[in-house]
Amino acid sequence: MKIITIGGATQDVFLQYEAPNSHCSLSAILETFQPGKKIEVADIVYATGGGATNTAAAFSLLDYSTQ
Repeated sequence: MKIITIGGATQDVFLQYEAPNSHCSLSAILETFQPGKKIEVADIVYATGGGATNTAAAFSLLDYSTQ
């Protein structure tokens, strides 16, 4: 059986950074990510995403042929 997925394919971008403290409240997050404020980024991770891409990957893990 061959499965064709139709829909979105996106690129997800994840920024990893060192939090100034281990406290992860909403106010701490809003303070860290203020408009125009710069933060030091430890790593950038790119991944595929989107409904069609995620569905095709899931079916592929179940040993279906996907496109």
